[in-house]
Amino acid sequence: MAGTVKAYKHFGITLKNERWGWSGRAPDGRVAVTIWKDLLKGKPLTCNMFGDPKLPQWKGRPGNLERIEHLKWARDNRNGLFHVVIATAVDVSAEPRSAAEAYATKLIMKLIALDEETGEFSAEVTEMQDA
Repeated sequence: MAGTVKAYKHFGITLKNERWGWSGRAPDGRVAVTIWKDLLKGKPLTCNMFGDPKLPQWKGRPGNLERIEHLKWARDNRNGLFHVVIATAVDVSAEPRSAAEAYATKLIMKLIALDEETGEFSAEVTEMQDA
């Protein structure tokens, strides 16, 4: 978890819960979201959580419920933009997954769609933040 905590601190965010937090919001309103590395696809990079076969396992988890609130905040207050923390899974087929590592990136994604009931969302990289 230390990598995740450090990654969020890079964006000025203290996770509400270090064990189950998947996203966070800084005092200045910036949002960061953890994205599993294997879920980033294409050019530009996109993440599409719609139709995830593991949805029943993660839909009710506290990390997902909190992420829904953070994505709604980003949509309503930040033009849908959020920073990205990338996590690599120890085992991509495990549920729940555990992170082998997590790190802050320069990527900024824009929320394309969000199902506020399930937490399914899609987003694409729109820009890279300066170092």
